[in-house]
Amino acid sequence: MSRDEIQSPDPRLPSIIKNGSDIKVLENAIAGCNTISKVILSALSTGLGLSGAARFENSHRNDHLSTSTLAMMHYIPSDPAKDKNIGHQKHTDISSLTVLFSEQWGLQIRPPGARQFGFVAPKQGCAVINVGDSLRFASGHTMQSCIHRVVPFDSTEHRYSIAYFLRAENQTMFTDSEGRYITAGQWHDEKFYAFKATPDVQALAPASMLLGGMTEVDDDEPEVPVAQLAKDSLSSVEVVRDGNGAVVEAY
Repeated sequence: MSRDEIQSPDPRLPSIIKNGSDIKVLENAIAGCNTISKVILSALSTGLGLSGAARFENSHRNDHLSTSTLAMMHYIPSDPAKDKNIGHQKHTDISSLTVLFSEQWGLQIRPPGARQFGFVAPKQGCAVINVGDSLRFASGHTMQSCIHRVVPFDSTEHRYSIAYFLRAENQTMFTDSEGRYITAGQWHDEKFYAFKATPDVQALAPASMLLGGMTEVDDDEPEVPVAQLAKDSLSSVEVVRDGNGAVVEAY
């Protein structure tokens, strides 16, 4: 569900949602996730010493068009040993920040400098916050996009997750992983097309497209110790909220 659409005076929605109480659920979910992600962007801007128009939140204004979206993912039961289409292939997100909610195992991340993926344990009352490509580009590649994937943890269960993708305004300009000076809207359209395409079509896209320019450790490169990864990584932050929805801890 597009943030711009839900904010419009007459959103184009199925009548069963538009005329029912569920539209308020969508409105509140999008508004809440939008606020959370904007607060984090503001804190990151301050931490990096940014001011004025250079602050990240100034390219994520609510009254400017963007592709910010709330999505629900459903992963059907699958067995990696025999099924071809399982989970979600490794990638980085198009977004600036992703707010991810899931009560089930399956999400794996590979921090910068690591060779292997590791599971992210689901924690009640928590959301996982991932840095995406747009924030990596907007920060001059200081921030690191989070390489992640979804794999079956229990091959018999249906897995559900909800994600809010906060994306920069469509006309925001930045230098992408190929050195091109392009708009956020163009990056979204190109990567989304490549991500949904068949492998042969994906092969025609720039090599850095699916991983947003993030490099992977080669076998002959030393692996960064896990303790150092936990200390240095800027890819993922976990937010803990109290019973009233207020943020009480972020790490």
